[in-house]
Amino acid sequence: MNKVKNKSGKQEHPLDKIRGEVENVFDRLSDNWHEFESTVSEHLPEWMPKFIKPKVDASESNDKLEFAIEMPGLEPEQIDVSIQDGALVIEGHKESESEKKSKNYYLKERSSQKYYRSFTLPDDVEGSKITANSKNGLLTITIPRKAKKKTKVEKIKIVSE
Repeated sequence: MNKVKNKSGKQEHPLDKIRGEVENVFDRLSDNWHEFESTVSEHLPEWMPKFIKPKVDASESNDKLEFAIEMPGLEPEQIDVSIQDGALVIEGHKESESEKKSKNYYLKERSSQKYYRSFTLPDDVEGSKITANSKNGLLTITIPRKAKKKTKVEKIKIVSE
């Protein structure tokens, strides 16, 4: 294919414009994914199990990673936190049942909510020292990082020949 000149006069491959447009589409989709996912979830039939992707605030410093995950209505015993194949995996499951009896009717309903999030972890975390705390529907996970090894710098003399 022949190269064409763009507005700035530089030559570019004809497919570069198409590649840029496709990248823009994917950027717009990823920016609005959470909104799309919520909209779809709202329109699923009642009988279909729903997976909830809880909202997360993640922060990172030189000595730790910290995740604050919204898990409303879940008790600590309903939440599982694990490390699997280098990823932090958070799962929660809540079931509820209600029963109403009256002279003219009997109604029994069940519901199930499943929460799931996972995050790939860097290699420098100390998995055996992870802590997790749950309070008022907020799960806080703290993952310490290994101390970075200080590298010894040794200067090399350059000889002119």
